[in-house]
Amino acid sequence: MRFLIVIHILLVQFSLTAQNYNGCAQNSPIHVLVLGSSTAAGTGPSSSDSAWVNRYRRHLQALNPQNVVTNLGVGGTTTYNIMPDWFSATNRPSRNTTKNISEAIRLGADAVIINMPSNDASSGIRATEQLRNFRTIKNLADSFNLLLWVCTTQPKNFNSATKKQIKIDVKDSIILQYGNYAIDFWNGIADSTNGIKSIYDSGDGTHLNDLAHRELNERVNNEFLPNQLSDTLNYPDFTIRLETKINLCGDSAEKVSAIVSNLGPTFLSAVSVNFEIVTGQQSTATALLLQGGINGCESDTVLFNLNSFIGGNYSVRAYLDAIDTISTNDTTNFVNLIRVGHPTLAASDVYYCPNDSALLSAVAGNGTIVWYDSAASLSSIHIGSTYSILPIARQTDLFVEAVRGPLHFKKTLNLSRNANVNWNGFMFYIIANDTITLDILALPVNSMGNQKIIAYYRYGSHKRVENTMLKWTYWGIDSSTITTAGEFANLNYSDLQLAPNDTFAVYLHLQNSNATLSYQSASSATASSDLKLTVPSGSGISNTFGTIYYPRNFGGIINYHHGFNPQGDCQSPREKVFLTESQPYLKLGKDTIIYGNDSLLLNQNGFSNHVWSNGDSTAQLTVSNSTFGLGNHRVILEAMDSLGCLNRDTIRIVIPLAVGLNKNHVTSIGVSPNPSTGIIKLSGLKNTTAGIEVFSIRGKSVYRKNTVREYLNLNHLPKGFYHLVVKQGELRKVKKIILN
Repeated sequence: MRFLIVIHILLVQFSLTAQNYNGCAQNSPIHVLVLGSSTAAGTGPSSSDSAWVNRYRRHLQALNPQNVVTNLGVGGTTTYNIMPDWFSATNRPSRNTTKNISEAIRLGADAVIINMPSNDASSGIRATEQLRNFRTIKNLADSFNLLLWVCTTQPKNFNSATKKQIKIDVKDSIILQYGNYAIDFWNGIADSTNGIKSIYDSGDGTHLNDLAHRELNERVNNEFLPNQLSDTLNYPDFTIRLETKINLCGDSAEKVSAIVSNLGPTFLSAVSVNFEIVTGQQSTATALLLQGGINGCESDTVLFNLNSFIGGNYSVRAYLDAIDTISTNDTTNFVNLIRVGHPTLAASDVYYCPNDSALLSAVAGNGTIVWYDSAASLSSIHIGSTYSILPIARQTDLFVEAVRGPLHFKKTLNLSRNANVNWNGFMFYIIANDTITLDILALPVNSMGNQKIIAYYRYGSHKRVENTMLKWTYWGIDSSTITTAGEFANLNYSDLQLAPNDTFAVYLHLQNSNATLSYQSASSATASSDLKLTVPSGSGISNTFGTIYYPRNFGGIINYHHGFNPQGDCQSPREKVFLTESQPYLKLGKDTIIYGNDSLLLNQNGFSNHVWSNGDSTAQLTVSNSTFGLGNHRVILEAMDSLGCLNRDTIRIVIPLAVGLNKNHVTSIGVSPNPSTGIIKLSGLKNTTAGIEVFSIRGKSVYRKNTVREYLNLNHLPKGFYHLVVKQGELRKVKKIILN
């Protein structure tokens, strides 16, 4: 009987649960993630089953077994611990990268509930800091379409009225700022002294018991998160939202996704989705069809290709035709897409003149040209559109890239901390550990409205010149509209460069003498630093150049840049450029000898501006005894190729004294072997003997013998080329021989 009763109760609970949720809420699984401290972790109840998070998990899984509740609550957690991975704060708890909002995004949560009862107040973290942290988390959640609920603080039996007031201030602000997305964990739990009601106290004055956790669970249940996440109706209704990916450079076919969700009954007709793109003053619209309709509780995606390759500012929105009952959710807000754009690159292969430098050039559209010596090199060899290089090989490969954006590294030194002084002037100084350029300063301002911040600077410390205005240089004035006390103002004055070991002092004050900025009072001097900067404690200064209050700590942010980053923000593909030495070369041929009435035609077509050593300017030159005469002749030609490269070549031609040869010379005489080591066999002699004479390649007679039979011994001559003249009567035979 008891078993049946339990089953009956569970069925009733599911029935009551289901009737409060729409159809899509029952059929669409959701993932809810809880961030928080000891209450979320389950401290206080007699068993973990009684903790509100575990109760809530059972509640959602009764609605749909596929629903997931992930609990990342950890005792002692503060709002700083759950901040995004990229966040940092000096002298504040560090973020827990496995239990924070970034982890919730990584885990793919649909909704996040933050439950932070009292640890911030216990640590003396003021209300403005906590609320600023909540805003940062909310903004990040919004950017990922992640719904966020924030629970108020919870009562605690504090002895400190100040800490209790911090909790009350945070509670009131959460209810005011988050409205329907605030969950009240205070009213009804707190007694008249703002402590814990005795019926809800677990016994330590801090944590809540089983009964209180049951009440907290009911309050979370009454938010009806599944309905908020699905919002399904029993009549036709569609919603549309845009999804874009981070794409700094842009793309010729960047995908913009319109997610169309059917929150009502199944719709069988096609759905028309319109995309509107605004660029500058021009607006274009494109209609795409979602064929086949959409089933109830389902979504479909329409993809639009946005050509953002060249970069620019694109405002994009999507809207549906009037096909459903509620039209207010049929149009998205404009999403602003800022794209740097791919730089265009035009570079050509280069031919260069022999023994000369090569001049390379490339053109980038709105970018900087960067040259590399390899396809994968991280170190550039030149910056600029032209590059002159003396190649070390006849063919050399270089690589070129077009880059957009600054060629340096950006960095931020975040010195935000618990500001506990609101005053109208602050001086501090920076010690540069490297060459850096100051870009933007940010500091908290306590006074709301449009505030003008005046800046002075000097090279050197501010100490001992706090009251001497003549020692300071006016830097500029910038303004910022402050909507919440403690909000940061970004100050953009002219960039100033600091060299290694430079000391640079800054004085900031508000133009309105009644307004105040914020910083931290320190009991002793300290210093904050990163690898590039060091910021020692500064001084509060009465407006202007007035009373000195030391030590005080800067509670702002310093944005600066340093170094050389050839990659910039956006790059083109890296292209190969070939450097090739100009071809062809002038080739007059090998040195030679001509005899008798023979001649040699030197022909060098394909070149221009011919200049021969004899003064001729034609492409062809005939060398013979009649044109050059007997002797050793060095013929030189200079000519220009099609690229304008001046080529030069030389040939040595010998016209020897033995000029009595004629065309009827001996034709049957053979010489072997050739090449020879010096012993040469003569064959084909008509008589048994013959006379011989040997000439060097320069035409000099180096050996003569009047009577030679079958063999000739020339091994006494140096290795090289020779001409052998065989004489039999009036007949001659000339043979070129090689001795090796």
